[in-house]
Amino acid sequence: IYVEAGNKSVDVKSRIVDILTKKIATYEKFRRDYPGYGGFMPWVTVSDKGIDPTPGYQNPYQVPSLDNGELVWALYLAYNVLNDRGYAALGERYKTQFDTMAKYGKMMFYE
Repeated sequence: IYVEAGNKSVDVKSRIVDILTKKIATYEKFRRDYPGYGGFMPWVTVSDKGIDPTPGYQNPYQVPSLDNGELVWALYLAYNVLNDRGYAALGERYKTQFDTMAKYGKMMFYE
């Protein structure tokens, strides 16, 4: 998050938590709307109603492995830092996303 040096009017911590809350809500909605992806993210289109898989990633459920590998590590870091900083409920939401991906990783990439 970019904040101009000396700008005291921006509560950076609140802004970060707000962004992380919106991000995990998007992942959770995608997981509910498209359970066949096992928490993994395909390439998506973005609209006012949310995100949807791009046509080439709809059937069978295809996901890019490198991008999702990076996502898994980011989720791992997010839930640990959020828990360490006192945002346990938000951290648990990130851990649930991480755990879902861990549960279905073999199925998505090897079966």
